Amino acid sequence: MKAVPRLIGHWHAQDPTHEEPYAASLLALFKPWKALADLDTPGMSFQDSLAVFLASNDCTCKDEVDNIRYIHRMGC
Repeated sequence: MKAVPRLIGHWHAQDPTHEEPYAASLLALFKPWKALADLDTPGMSFQDSLAVFLASNDCTCKDEVDNIRYIHRMGC
C-alpha cells in the first residue's frame, strides 16, 4: 500500500485563488525536475502544464493525483 503525499500549505484545488500553487505543487511531486523552470511549459500556466503532464503520463501518476485531490476535497 502506497502512502498518499500531503501537500504542505493552505492551498487546494477547490479554491480558485490557489489553483496555480496547487498545480505547481503537484508538478513538483510528480514531474522530474532539476530547476524550477523545468516544472512549467513556457507560455503556459502551471494548471495547463499539469494537464499536459498528466495526459502524457501513466495511469499510476493520475491515480495518485486523484487520491491527493480526494483528500483535499474531504478536508483530511
